[in-house]
Amino acid sequence: MITRLPMENFAAHDIRSYSKMSARELARSYIVDGLFVPGRIELRHWETDRTVVGGASPLGRALVLEAPARLKADHFNDRRELGVTNIGGPGAVTVDGRRFKLNKLDCLYVGRGAKKVVFSSIRKSTPAKYYLLSYPAHTRFPNRTLLAWGRDRIGCARDRESSFPQQGDSSRRDQELPARHGLHDYSPGKSVEHDASPYPCVPIGGLPVL
Repeated sequence: MITRLPMENFAAHDIRSYSKMSARELARSYIVDGLFVPGRIELRHWETDRTVVGGASPLGRALVLEAPARLKADHFNDRRELGVTNIGGPGAVTVDGRRFKLNKLDCLYVGRGAKKVVFSSIRKSTPAKYYLLSYPAHTRFPNRTLLAWGRDRIGCARDRESSFPQQGDSSRRDQELPARHGLHDYSPGKSVEHDASPYPCVPIGGLPVL
């Protein structure tokens, strides 16, 4: 028997109904809260883009991500990809038997086709909290972690040693970047507003990370 997680649905609104909504109705339709309940997985579904947003807060026992009835699937990732960001204490996510340890701000991409995703905390005193974001996927990509280090840098573990210039490295400060990484378009393709090192926007599957 397949366990079905409850999942609240947020209906799509057309421009006419949206323009007539009160402040309370707008808040009820677009503000998400209550995602992080100790010992539970909470999910919210948007009809627009079929987005699923959620939170997993494991304590003493691990939490298994089951497919809500609305997805009409045997497993959550049958036709979806999933992004996981740990915003709590150290934890681990196990995908089809492979364990990925995630510290605070570490991320995990789970590709289409994964059968079993399990969230756990390493220490009950400082439990992990996983922010979840999922979209439909039409192609399968491999599971992959992105590890955080320092207070303001996130990147792929394999790129940690060589791919990012240090803060004071002026030799790469003027390198050409895709325009979307810049803070304004004064100089096409460059980030020119401040002196900080550029941070790449790494797409994994269909999910842009950072």
